[in-house]
Amino acid sequence: MRTNILRCVTVITVLMSIVTFTIGYAKAATLFSEGFDDNNFASRGWFDDTNVDIDTVIKYSGAGSLRLTWASGQTNPPLVMAMRKSFVAADSLYISMYWRFSNSWVGSGVSYHPHVVMILSDRDDPWGPLASNYLQTYIEPHDRGAYLILHDNLNSPAVCGSYCFYTPAITFSLNTWHHVETYFKMNTVSNGNPVADGIMRMWVDGVSVYNVTNRIYRNGQNPNLKWRTFVIAPWIGDGSPQAQTMWIDDLTVANTTPDTPSAALSPPTGLRVIE
Repeated sequence: MRTNILRCVTVITVLMSIVTFTIGYAKAATLFSEGFDDNNFASRGWFDDTNVDIDTVIKYSGAGSLRLTWASGQTNPPLVMAMRKSFVAADSLYISMYWRFSNSWVGSGVSYHPHVVMILSDRDDPWGPLASNYLQTYIEPHDRGAYLILHDNLNSPAVCGSYCFYTPAITFSLNTWHHVETYFKMNTVSNGNPVADGIMRMWVDGVSVYNVTNRIYRNGQNPNLKWRTFVIAPWIGDGSPQAQTMWIDDLTVANTTPDTPSAALSPPTGLRVIE
C-alpha cells in the first residue's frame, strides 16, 4: 500500500512539473533561434552580411559561436557589417543569448558604442540604413557593462530623437560566458497619445539588472508599431582602442517572455518514478 501511494505521489509530481513547464514555455513562442554552428546563414533566413567568423573552439554549446574581433583602430570586424533576420512582427519581444568577452576587452573607450545587437521596427526597411529609423532598439556592451538604447529620429514628434541611453546594473566578467536576456513590450496609445506603460527588462545570468515598466516606445503617429528585424552590426565609431573580441552564441528570439526567464525555458530534469 505504502509503495503504491509513493508511486502515485511521484507520478503526480512528474505530471505537475511537465504541466508547469508546458504553461511557462507556451508563453514564450519562439520566433527564431540561431546556434551559430556554421556559415549557412542564408539558408536560415539571414541576409546582408552572412559570411561571418565562426569560432569552433570557443562556444557556449553546439559546433560554434559568432566571433567578433576588432583589431586596434578598426571600426568593425572585417567579416561583418550587418547580418539581419526578419521575423513575424511582434509588440513584445524576449531575446536570450550568450555573450563572452576576451581578456583584452575594454569596449569603445568612450561614452558610447560598441553597437552590436539591434532590432528594427516594422515601419523600418529591413535593408535600410541603421541609426535613421522609426524605432531602433539596441542591446549592447559598454566597457564591461551594458546599454539598452532607443533611437527614433524619423518619428514626429520623436520619443527619443537621437538616442536614449538606459544603463543596467551589471559588470561582466571576462573570458567566461554570460546569459543575457532582455524583454521589451510596446506601450499602449490612447486617443492618439502615448501611455507610459511600456516594459524594458534585462537579466544577466538569471539576475534582474534592469526593470522599468513606464517606457514609451511608440506615439500617436505610429500607434501599432512593432518590432520586426533583428540585426547584428558591430561598430565602434572612433575605432577600437585595442585588439579585442566578443563572442555570441545560442540566440533565441520569442514574442513574449516566460514568468521566470532562464528556468522557464528548460524542461524539468532528473524526475523518475520510484518503484
